[in-house]
Amino acid sequence: MKTPALCLLAACLLAVSGCSKQSTRTMKTSDGKEVTMSGDGKSASMDVKTADGQKVHLQSSAEGMAIPADFPKDIPVFAKSKLRMASGGGAMRIYGFVLPATPAEGMAYYEKKFAAQGWEAKPHMAMGESLMLQGGKAGRTFMLTIGPDGKDTYAQLTVTGSN
Repeated sequence: MKTPALCLLAACLLAVSGCSKQSTRTMKTSDGKEVTMSGDGKSASMDVKTADGQKVHLQSSAEGMAIPADFPKDIPVFAKSKLRMASGGGAMRIYGFVLPATPAEGMAYYEKKFAAQGWEAKPHMAMGESLMLQGGKAGRTFMLTIGPDGKDTYAQLTVTGSN
C-alpha cells in the first residue's frame, strides 16, 4: 500500500471513529482496493481488500480490547497492559499496547519472557527515549518498540511468519 493511500485511509478511519454512533462506510480506491471502515466513537475498524484478493484488517480502541484469537501463543503479554490496536494481513501482525510500566521496565520484562519462550533476540537498542528489541524463532521474526506516548508507555509489536 502506498503512503498517500495509507494516509487517506487512516484519516477516513479517524473520521469514522469520531462519530458517537455506529457508522460504516465502504469505498473503492483509485488503485482498486475496497475499504470498509466502521466506528462508534470509542473503537474503529478497517478492512482493506486488494484487487488480487489480499486482505488486511485493522482494529483500534482507546479503551482497550480483547487479545485476538490468532495472537501467537508464544508471544508474551505484559500483565495489565491494554491492547489498543491490532492489524494483520498475510503473514504479518502488528499489535499496539499501553503498558503500566516505564519503557525500561517493559523492555526488561519482554527480554526475559521472549527468551523463556525460546525466542532468540539481539540486545535491545536505545533510540532516544524509546527502546527496540528484535529476534526470531523457527522462521518467524518479531520487532518490539517501547517508548513514551504522552503520559503512557506504548509498545508496538510486529510479528512476521506463520504461527
